[in-house]
Amino acid sequence: MANERLRAAMASGGWTHDNLAQKVGLDPKSIERWVNKDRVPRQRTALLAAEVLGEDVHALWPAFRQPRKARTISPELVALYPRRADLPIAAYAELFAQAHEQIDVLVYAGVFLHEGYPG
Repeated sequence: MANERLRAAMASGGWTHDNLAQKVGLDPKSIERWVNKDRVPRQRTALLAAEVLGEDVHALWPAFRQPRKARTISPELVALYPRRADLPIAAYAELFAQAHEQIDVLVYAGVFLHEGYPG
């Protein structure tokens, strides 16, 4: 299973496996495994790669934030967050920006949706 979030971040910045590997001090095969085999790097390396790409490390590798693997519950889940506040507000903004027709939200108290969302 591929890490599509990482692939998209690399593509949008014009990064290749080779030049990202050089920037973080790894072999290009390691970067290729991150992208194509959804391998999770060591935390220090992941933080450096996310900084180089200008992305949130938790968006690229949700496993760093979640206490258990989402795949044990459902293969459709990308990440599990124990509390709503653990999910970065940027994730909501990104999802809203991708909507084509409408957004349906079922929440108990969703004030955070319009308080932290700029658009």
